[in-house]
Amino acid sequence: MRLPVAIDGFDGQTTTRIALNLMAILAQRPGELRHARWDEFDFDEAVWSIPAEKMKMRKPHNVPLPVLALELLGKLRKITGSGELLFPSLRSWQRPMSENTLNAALRRMGHSLISYCPVTSGLPL
Repeated sequence: MRLPVAIDGFDGQTTTRIALNLMAILAQRPGELRHARWDEFDFDEAVWSIPAEKMKMRKPHNVPLPVLALELLGKLRKITGSGELLFPSLRSWQRPMSENTLNAALRRMGHSLISYCPVTSGLPL
């Protein structure tokens, strides 16, 4: 089953489904997405500004937000917008979602992060 279809049929937490969709749309590392904060997003300019300290290469990175991402973020804001993190842990809104949450969701759907990495999947770069 193709990933977008699998995500649409995912029966877990709404926030996890949104995170999976955003990961596929924005092509950012799961850790960057899990640690994303609302104050990093400029909805008027449709851009996510990831600070250098969160990036692997330690350089700030601006991610353009397509319309679908903005729609998903609007839905997510109704759920987690009163906190600082887009994807807080279920146990504490001060901590991000577990690193295992997205991997476990993908496995439940019959997928894995590694199968979508061009280097390890054999897909052309």
